[in-house]
Amino acid sequence: MSNRSKFLLPRGRWRRGWAIGLCALALGACGGGGGVGLEGTGTTLETLASGPITGFGSIIVNGVHYDVSSVGGDKLEDLGGGGRTNANLKLGMVVEVAASAIDSSSGTPRAVASRLRVAPELLGQVDSVNLAAGTLVVMGQAVRVTSATELDDRFTNGLVGVTGVVEVFGYFDPARGQYVATRVESRSGSLTKFIVRGPVTGLTAQAFNINGQPFSYSGTAGDAGLSEGGYARVEMQTRKTDDGRWVVSGFNNSAPLRSDATEAELKGRITAYNAATPALFSVNGVPVDASVLVNNLPAGLALGVRVEVEGALRSGTLVARSVQVEDDD
Repeated sequence: MSNRSKFLLPRGRWRRGWAIGLCALALGACGGGGGVGLEGTGTTLETLASGPITGFGSIIVNGVHYDVSSVGGDKLEDLGGGGRTNANLKLGMVVEVAASAIDSSSGTPRAVASRLRVAPELLGQVDSVNLAAGTLVVMGQAVRVTSATELDDRFTNGLVGVTGVVEVFGYFDPARGQYVATRVESRSGSLTKFIVRGPVTGLTAQAFNINGQPFSYSGTAGDAGLSEGGYARVEMQTRKTDDGRWVVSGFNNSAPLRSDATEAELKGRITAYNAATPALFSVNGVPVDASVLVNNLPAGLALGVRVEVEGALRSGTLVARSVQVEDDD
């Protein structure tokens, strides 16, 4: 993947760390905040990685080899409810990895994972497939399949064979109103719930929308962790009501595996952006504070643009020292 523009502050003691396409962090917030410093905390270096698996040994996420051999039991969380273990992770699955500091002394960046989370964006029924456009619709949500998308081996004829219930791993592109898949995985067996993660709009006391699909819920928005424009991971019944709404059965707005990381790198799409405050934006629902770069931000920042941001994670906000705009697939 080539990149279009980049600004980078001197690295000093910083090294590549959090390597994150943090879509699956499931933070409720969707905006940046000021006043967060780049100073070190004096604590042991910790990293948080999230992104699609691009290789094995144990798993490779954004170029870093993470040893997940000791991650199991309650240290491995599958947000899709598939009960996965570290032995059946697959290419293109988006995962979050809490790990030690990255060691590059061997020439290959490596770290030892302490926790791991498997984080699909969608789990539900395929409604339709458009071969010409390279898209499918899952629970009313448009999904774009690219040349980089991994398809389950059970789909032997490519998109032609994509039917039934699937898990979609990837990122939501708000500029196009669709999910960009890194993996489409077939799910067998009887499911009691479907899942979608995306930005909340039209929030009222008992209803909201995610990318045009209407949802109804009980309780209060505060109790559910909902906010207008914020990201939510919603569990719902597998059938709509007669008036076309999805009925929410629960929320899984999981806290990040860590809210602070001394080394951090965020990869994904800009999901909140205001040209009046260009240094404060969100990527995959995660707030970014690039205030120290306000006079040196790269050209091309806009809603839906793919970026890579490096810095430190402070209380759930990525405090940036580098912002890079990347080419789209």
